[in-house]
Amino acid sequence: MVNLLVAGGSGFLGRTITRQAQLAGHRVTATYHRCGPPPAGDVDWRRLDIRCRDEVTALARLARPDAVINAAYQQSDWATTADGGAHVALAAGTAAGVLYTDEVRCPVHVVDLALALLELAGAPHAGTCHVAGPDAVSRHELGLLIAARDGLDPAAPGPA
Repeated sequence: MVNLLVAGGSGFLGRTITRQAQLAGHRVTATYHRCGPPPAGDVDWRRLDIRCRDEVTALARLARPDAVINAAYQQSDWATTADGGAHVALAAGTAAGVLYTDEVRCPVHVVDLALALLELAGAPHAGTCHVAGPDAVSRHELGLLIAARDGLDPAAPGPA
């Protein structure tokens, strides 16, 4: 059984996630913003404005979820969709979990990227091009490299 927090649980996707989680036997805390909570069995409904970082953090601390799913959005509303999404992600993450080991990237130095883009701009090629560095590294490995480069403590990368 997973203790799940569903931000935006009253929306179309959120209601479906909540319903499926219940059918799977998970414990669900779900949020709504404007309208009252929809009827949904044994769900712990909480009013939440994800645009307010303090509210999101307080609910995450209270619910102590094993997993958080953000299904909240408001079409054409940056504060809800982007800022609110960031608030949910920050409340769900821990300092040790900020630099993921299961996400691989091919970072490229900004000077190399600028030169590659200028070269492509002058080329007769049309269409999508991908520019990447030569080495695949996890986000965690990249964070450690940046910490070492900037003289930061490599044992504690991530926000305080």
